[in-house]
Amino acid sequence: MTNHSLREAALARILVIDGAMGTEVQSRGLTEVDFRTGDLDAHEGQLAGNNDLLSLTRPDVVADIHRSYLDAGADIICTNTFSSPRPRSQPRVRPHRASRRRRSDH
Repeated sequence: MTNHSLREAALARILVIDGAMGTEVQSRGLTEVDFRTGDLDAHEGQLAGNNDLLSLTRPDVVADIHRSYLDAGADIICTNTFSSPRPRSQPRVRPHRASRRRRSDH
């Protein structure tokens, strides 16, 4: 959908955006293994729960969730980047660096 057609659709009707990505991910019963592939195999610490990583490690799960929202009638799908720009993606960041990093995200 182009910006023009999105604007036209929004003028004609209420558009529906996808739903809670985290809830859908949790319902899949994924384990730590699902968050560790390739470069992340040797990563120290727990990665399960950092759902943004699934775009790299399990893109099939992310695509399936997006497809389910489209099948349910969603017009707009958001990216799976809930915590990517936040310090959560780097769990060992010290607090003073975390706030500096947060400021650089904007």
